[in-house]
Amino acid sequence: MNRKEFLFVVIVSFIVVVVWIASNIYQERSNVTVAPELQGALQSINPNFDQKTLDKISQEVQSP
Repeated sequence: MNRKEFLFVVIVSFIVVVVWIASNIYQERSNVTVAPELQGALQSINPNFDQKTLDKISQEVQSP
């Protein structure tokens, strides 16, 4: 590979990297709105379980 070909490959690679970075920045900055109907689905759930309810379910499953 001569010097001209090497320079061409370097320039094309640089352009590809710049376009790739620019597209990622654009994608991250684009605002995505969520429909109000879906806002409830995005809220966190309570990670704490009600032990009484779990015991009741366990007893119902174990008894024939």
